[in-house]
Amino acid sequence: MLCRCTALLKSMILLRLRMMLAAVTGINVIENMIAPSVDNLKKLSVTKTLGAIPGLGGITEAAGSIFFGAAVVIKNGVGVAAMIVLFCIALSPIVTILAFDLMYRLTGAIVQPFADAQVCGCIDSVAEGANLLFRALITGILLFLITIAVVITAVR
Repeated sequence: MLCRCTALLKSMILLRLRMMLAAVTGINVIENMIAPSVDNLKKLSVTKTLGAIPGLGGITEAAGSIFFGAAVVIKNGVGVAAMIVLFCIALSPIVTILAFDLMYRLTGAIVQPFADAQVCGCIDSVAEGANLLFRALITGILLFLITIAVVITAVR
């Protein structure tokens, strides 16, 4: 009775997931285009200000550029570690949801010869729900990974 309603709900959820992924990716791309020039301006102003100190200008300018270079290396290392940790944390729910999806589909296939068609349809609908949950989880993880990757590459 409600198959058209559930199909509409499924298509709306999938469309919403795609829109969120596109919006976050677009925002991060725009931020990635703007952020390096702002950061370079800040670094340049600090190093030139330090370089204007009489007597110590060359030394402080070199130390400032070394400091900024080290900060970028540390930020990139922390960002890559964060991406690895996020992926390791997300691995458990991914495997769990995939196992549920597989078990629902396997149960539906095993029960089909013996059970009523409505019971099999119900089991298939639950499997579709688990599949939608899996897609939402993957989209959320991708959004985090894209944001972290853009933040890592934004400052050079």
